[in-house]
Amino acid sequence: MKQFFSLILALVCCLSLNAAAETAAATTPEAQTACAVVEAIAAQDYSAAEEYFSEDLASALGEQALREAYEPLLQVIGAYEGIHEITQYNEAGVEVVLVQCAYEKSGLMFTLTFTDASLQGLFMQLVAIPEIDGLEAGIDLVTREEVALRAGEEDETLATLLIPDGEGPFPAVVMLAGSGPQDKDETSAVNAANRPFYDIAEGLARQGVASIRYDKYTYAHAAEMTEDEIAHLTIQEEYINDALAAVAALRADPRIGDIYLLGHSQGAMLVPRIAQAVEAQGNLGEIAGGVMLSGSPKPLWQISLAQNVALLDEEQLESYEAILSEQIQLANSLDTLTEEELTTKTVFGVSAYYQKDETSVDAASAALENGGRLFIAQGSADWQMTQADGLEAWQTALSGADFPVEYRLYENLNHLLMPQEGEITRTMMDYALPGHVSQQVIDDIAAFILAGE
Repeated sequence: MKQFFSLILALVCCLSLNAAAETAAATTPEAQTACAVVEAIAAQDYSAAEEYFSEDLASALGEQALREAYEPLLQVIGAYEGIHEITQYNEAGVEVVLVQCAYEKSGLMFTLTFTDASLQGLFMQLVAIPEIDGLEAGIDLVTREEVALRAGEEDETLATLLIPDGEGPFPAVVMLAGSGPQDKDETSAVNAANRPFYDIAEGLARQGVASIRYDKYTYAHAAEMTEDEIAHLTIQEEYINDALAAVAALRADPRIGDIYLLGHSQGAMLVPRIAQAVEAQGNLGEIAGGVMLSGSPKPLWQISLAQNVALLDEEQLESYEAILSEQIQLANSLDTLTEEELTTKTVFGVSAYYQKDETSVDAASAALENGGRLFIAQGSADWQMTQADGLEAWQTALSGADFPVEYRLYENLNHLLMPQEGEITRTMMDYALPGHVSQQVIDDIAAFILAGE
């Protein structure tokens, strides 16, 4: 049930290679075995691959399981083209071999682990290969700087500041990522070639808009977070503290003019609340406006409920009805729960303590109180945020606004605002192919921001 209720508002984490890794040819015994296993799997000769497995690995990942794990990927990434790179390193006595393979449409990383030369582990994950996936290098006519948020503090976080070429001051956006631990680029866990915030930041810089983005607190400081901190995590720690520090850094920079908040998914849902937090500081000035992408004015738990229900057929929905009802009742009673209940119970897979804090500020009401210009957009192929919960809900909630609100619905763009390839599967495989945020989206955001200058 925990997996069923896992929040899927955002794609989280990315595959990163160990800093001590060394690129090497297949000269070590482990590397040679790894290549043999990968070549066998690529040839769909699973019994040949299994011959190299340790007894424990063979019992856990037999021929049939290997087939079921590998062959569905081929429908997405296309035909095997060969080994692209081999990397090997030792970690705590375990030899780890990374075999990066090129396929017709993307890359696939095989991670094989060896103990005493025995193959004990095998994992597969889609990855980016720049030459294949078309990852763009940063443009030259942009100044990139590293900025320390809360410099010198235990929770110091590094941010990337992009300043366009030319004379400022430039309008700037503070970028607010979606739910879960996210890096500064919002790198997809499904395919690391997909980096929405990288695309948007670079694209805006080309058009005269600066940006600052950073790893979320729950990504940058995950290793240091105690159990108590995790149990009592709120929007303040996860989003607001970093956003305030980012705004302060921009305010101190003479090259920066008006400041906007740009949020994606849950980050979009929190733009109004964070704008209020900025202005409540008293010394950070006003936020000029907000860009809200693939978000909703509804509470987080309601979006999670809608996502989970949408994934169930009628028979499954009937079997889960009692559990769903229990979760809905719990969500509606957050204000009555004790401290112990809030920190021990979950609502649709997320801490009740966190859910209570998230629901404490109504996004639409906060937006109306703020009165700043808004740009609200989503893709028509976004199954994680339906139009009813997203764009249409915003239009209804902000119908009485006395300030400019621009709404955009982009045809055939998914939750990442990238083109949807093929039929929608309503699974993470919809994000498996490498893509880029639509240029039209970036152009429209830039036009919205520059129109306020």
